[in-house]
Amino acid sequence: MITIEELTIAEETVSIISDFISCNEFLLPDPFSKHVDIKSYAERLNRLCITFVCKDNEEIAGLISGYMNDVTNKCAYIQVIIVAEQLQGKGIGTCLIKFFIDKAKIMYGNGTVFLTVDKCNEKAFRVYTNIGFTLSNTIHANEKKMIMEYKL
Repeated sequence: MITIEELTIAEETVSIISDFISCNEFLLPDPFSKHVDIKSYAERLNRLCITFVCKDNEEIAGLISGYMNDVTNKCAYIQVIIVAEQLQGKGIGTCLIKFFIDKAKIMYGNGTVFLTVDKCNEKAFRVYTNIGFTLSNTIHANEKKMIMEYKL
């Protein structure tokens, strides 16, 4: 049975986030561990972000985490989305993103959700485009990445 739940801010949540990213970052074109200490990054996500996990029979199948604290500009920022390799292509990533978007709509009413995608990650780009994300006019500082946005 597939379920989605919001993680609470707790020490065990840091381990859940850190362990899932560590085990699955090889799926990313630009793994987190090349740039940050994953445990410290998980602590920051736990403290400052809203994180949802998708579970398949109590095993974490996917994770999405992002900031929803820019109430002045009504902007949310997806920081990480990862779906376990054996469960990719089953709509879990799409479901997590839509869940995140729905939460942003509840918080802001209208506004924008942003995310960053590697230019070489055509699969992710297609998923984001199919959901309704478009290329942002904002240019990413890293020429290998681009910013996409979704208008709430």
